Amino acid sequence: MAPAGTAVYAADAGVVTSAYWDSGYGWCMAIRHDNGMVTFYAHCNRLYVNAGVRVSKGQLVPLAV
Repeated sequence: MAPAGTAVYAADAGVVTSAYWDSGYGWCMAIRHDNGMVTFYAHCNRLYVNAGVRVSKGQLVPLAV
């Protein structure tokens, strides 16, 4: 777990497959990478990204944690 305010960078190139509110995890986001792996980010204060957005490896993901 990272401290509040930590920036999130895409682990690899891919597409945001979901960005949603969960009562247990807060704001969550998943990225399906071009290699088939998925990274999941949870406990975010806000999300500024929607499903379908393509991200590059190392790109700052527009969310606030």
